[in-house]
Parts: sequence; C-alpha cells; structure tokens
Amino acid sequence: MHYSLLPILLILFSPLQVFSHTIGADFDGNGSVGFSDFVLFAQGYGTTQERFDLTQDGKVDFDDFVAFVTDYGKVTHEEGETEVGGSKSTFEMIQDHVFNESCISSSCHSTEGAAGGLSLEPGVAYLNLVGRGPQNTKAKEEGLQLVVPGDAERSFLLKKLTGSGAGYGEAMPRGFWSLNGIAIDAISQWIVAGAPEEGIVERAPDLDELPHSEFSFEPPAPPERGVQIHLKPFAIAPGKEREIFSTTTLGTSDDLMVNKIEVAQPEGSHHFIIYQLKEGEIPPEGIRDLDPTNLLQAIGIFGRQFIVGSQSPYAVFDFPEGVVIPMPANVVYELNSHFVNVSGENTLIGEVYINLHTMPQEEVEHVAKPIFISNFGFEIAPGATVTTGMDWTLREDVKVVMLSSHMHRHGKQFEILKGGVSIYQSLDWADPKTLYYNPPLSVKSGELVRFECTHENDDKDFTIRFGFTAENDEMCILLGYYY
Repeated sequence: MHYSLLPILLILFSPLQVFSHTIGADFDGNGSVGFSDFVLFAQGYGTTQERFDLTQDGKVDFDDFVAFVTDYGKVTHEEGETEVGGSKSTFEMIQDHVFNESCISSSCHSTEGAAGGLSLEPGVAYLNLVGRGPQNTKAKEEGLQLVVPGDAERSFLLKKLTGSGAGYGEAMPRGFWSLNGIAIDAISQWIVAGAPEEGIVERAPDLDELPHSEFSFEPPAPPERGVQIHLKPFAIAPGKEREIFSTTTLGTSDDLMVNKIEVAQPEGSHHFIIYQLKEGEIPPEGIRDLDPTNLLQAIGIFGRQFIVGSQSPYAVFDFPEGVVIPMPANVVYELNSHFVNVSGENTLIGEVYINLHTMPQEEVEHVAKPIFISNFGFEIAPGATVTTGMDWTLREDVKVVMLSSHMHRHGKQFEILKGGVSIYQSLDWADPKTLYYNPPLSVKSGELVRFECTHENDDKDFTIRFGFTAENDEMCILLGYYY
C-alpha cells in the first residue's frame, strides 16, 4: 500500500490549528511516533475508534490527522506506556503487553507468519479474534471460537494460553518463557466482560502497572553435558489446584547416564515427577489434566517407573561419583506437575525446567534404583491425629544414597527408622527434608526399614484418605535412591 506524504508536507508548511491532546500517536507502543504508526492511523481514519481519536471529538477525521502530524517524530514515554486519547483500554493493554511482546514474532502471529491463520498485530488482532473460528480440529469439533464475548470457557485463546487439554496443540506463547498469571487474568476478565474493543474492564488487572520483568519466568542455563527438558506453561486459576501430565522424549539417540538432576519451577508447586512409561504405553500428546475420580488413571500412575521428584522451587539431586540413573533414549517419559493456588488472588503459571547432567558410560560404577513406596492404608477421622506406618524389607545388601518423603498439607511428621532407630524426620510437608549419604548408608539384607506418617484432620468434617488433591486428600510416600 502506498501512502502519499503530500498531505503531511502541506500541513507542515501551513498554519496549524492547535488541538489539545495527550501525545498518544504511538499506536505500536515502541516509544516514538513513526511511519508504522501512520499506517495504523490510516487504517482507522474515518472510523469512530477511540484509539485513533486524538482530539477526542467522537470521530477520526482530518483534525486527528493534524494532531498526528504534530506528534510525528516525537519520542513519547517509555515503550508500551503511551496514552491514546487518554487512558488505554483494556484491550490495548492486552495488545501492548501480551500480543506485541509475546506473540507477533515473524514466525508466529505476525501478518507475515500468521501461524494458524492468525495475525495478532495492532489494528487487526481484535477483528481476527472476536467471533472467529479456530483452525484446530478438536476446537472446531467442540464449537469453540478464538474469543467468545462473555464466555471464557468456549474461548480457544484462553485454552492455548493456559495449556488446557490434549488435542489443542502446543500451549502458547511458544518458547522458553511464559505469560504472567496476571496477564492471563486480564484476558479472562476482558472476555467475561464481553471482549470490548474500547473502554476499561473494571475487574481486569491494569497491565500497565506491572514492570516488564514480571511477565516471564526465566529458565535456568542448560547443562554443559546433558539435556534440558521443559514442561511448558499451564495456568492454575485462583482458588484452585491443578495436576497435569505431558509426555516427552529425551531428543537424543544415546541413552543418558544421569548423575545429577536439577529441577527449577515457580513458587506454588506441590510436586513434580518424571516417570518412565511402560513399553507400548503412549498417552495422547499435549497437556492432560488428572481426573481424581478416575481409579484406572490413578492405578496407572503407580505402575510406572519413578525417575525423580521434587516439591521445591529449585532442587538439586547430586549423586555420588560414579553413581547414575540410566535413562534410555528410545522410550517415552511422562512429566507430572501439581501446582496449588488455593489461596491465590491471581492466576498462577506453572512450568518446570529439568537439567539432566550426564557422565560417560565408561565412568559409571553403580546404577541407582529409585525408592518410591506408598502407604495407601490410612484413615483420619474429623478431629483425629493418626500415625500409620509401612515396612521396607530388602532381600539383599544395598547402599542408600538419598532419602526423602512426600505428604499433603494435613501431614505433620514423616519419620524413617532403621532397625528401630530414627534416621530421618521431616516436620514440613511443603518442603520435606532430603538426606544425602556420601558415603552411602548401608542396609543389610533382612534389616527392617520402616517409615511412619502422622496426619492431623483439624479442619475437615469428613474422613481423610489417600488421594491426589493437596487440600482434601493425603499421601504417605517414601522416596530415595539406592544401589
């Protein structure tokens, strides 16, 4: 499209009528008023869009063009903070802080790239989203639209941003970073309020008030030798908890001899686990939510090979020299993450990075086996405090290199006894103690190792039993490694 500069030249060399307005012609939010803003203004010329109505007289006409020329070439405010006709609308803030910053790279949702047939560039994003159908097959079969005004559940945009469901394709944005949960809340509230193009949605967070650094979770550096795995972002709504599964492969042709594992994740994680799936067991791609009422799904989880698990925002499992966990290259692994946002006021974004540090095969001295033993047999009646235990008896001499535990929020104490003597005690269910043994702890064949959990039901009017929710159910699991 060709735009003549003659009108600009005529105005520049003609007496100008002065219009009172805020410098707000930086439509693309890059910190200055330039030619790209002129292109956007030309698209809005002759309309009543508040965004381009610089003189605030209810229409975009020649007077606004004069005001635009007055601003042309000026530096406005910090990038993303200019005002257009006064305060930004909620949709404009979403455009600036979500679409412009996270979505419109050349390979994604720019006009040039238009992944999924969708451009989210300024001036076209609103028309391309609201009331438009998705290209995703499953979403079309379910009758979803990209944005359904007033209906967040049927808006495919939110499902892509929150990682909600198998068959919907990759969660967005693509890459090693994610949207802040507050940005998700802004989009959700904007949709619920009818997805208006103009005006402020009262319940939507003001994205202009957030520093840019709050919008992403930075990944750790990958290992110098080994593999980094990324469980992509998924959203946990305020007042909720969410446990999800997603499959992955190692992306290498060689088996890994892993002697150190790092797990990094945001605050709010209840647990993260890597399982090795059985041969022939291939769940559907994408993020899948746990159904706590599905007994077969629950039984299937405990039939898998446990690799590593963590509850902390950052955990390091460093095995003694020469001790490794072998991870075959030709199998599928299941990433299991559980985040809790029961007391949160904003959407929480969960994601996990796992660094698998490796050593050469010829340097391996011992192959570690995981300890993952769960006690299912307990009941805690309302008002009761109950201690239950389970024995781990071995038929061979072993060397233990690590011990840890897992409970839910009604767990008060986890204790491990060897030969009747306490060797481990953890009093914090949310951040359980992890003990490393170097040199390893020797356990003789037939020697009794017992673990006991104490649970207190101080706030529920029903009996608490084994289950998957951190709020209403409990667990009692012995974790560790030995060879």
